[in-house]
Amino acid sequence: MTNLFVLDISKNDKAEMLELARQRGHFEVIEKFHAIGNATSAMHYLSGELLMRDVCKQQTGLEYHEQEFLHNEHGKPMLKNTSDWHFNKSHSGSRVVLATSSAPVGVDVEKIRDARMNVASRYFSHDEINMLSNMPTKVQQDQLFYQLWTAREAYLKFLGTGISYGLTKFSIEKLCSGGFRVSDPKGVNCKLTLYPMNELYQLALCTQPEDEVVLSKAVI
Repeated sequence: MTNLFVLDISKNDKAEMLELARQRGHFEVIEKFHAIGNATSAMHYLSGELLMRDVCKQQTGLEYHEQEFLHNEHGKPMLKNTSDWHFNKSHSGSRVVLATSSAPVGVDVEKIRDARMNVASRYFSHDEINMLSNMPTKVQQDQLFYQLWTAREAYLKFLGTGISYGLTKFSIEKLCSGGFRVSDPKGVNCKLTLYPMNELYQLALCTQPEDEVVLSKAVI
């Protein structure tokens, strides 16, 4: 089973969150928060860390001081000395999302803006570019761009390789049912699920094919 947590940080108070981090002993998180120059990025980081460590405690039973996180050679974060608790997080605008599972998982969220066709022309597949070019309205083109973008990001994070895997080695296909799937010559088996979060945000989740997804509204 995969748990998906969505956190709205628009009303979070910075001082209260820093105090919460202090109470929980997350001193390295506080130090990194103050080292981040951009205020929005710093709040994304702090919110994501508090959410991740709280859910880790709930699901693994590890106290905050027992949790130790590291990164693989491609930069994907993981819990040290644990093979059956996987997580991935993402943030954009006022949303922070976290996915957890007993197997590898990838998640991405993006605030919907104008479609970045220059990015699509460089990194998307020929079929993906055709889909975008054939959208009848700009609103639909913008929506599809972020559906494809988040799906690609979620898949790469699921693999644990990031962009080193190669952005042109796979494609996202739209199904007749309206859903999406990953088309990869390497045949990596996964389930891709897209969640529209009102008209402002798009979220994509990549899990094991058999995984059931439980969606929760997160509170720190």
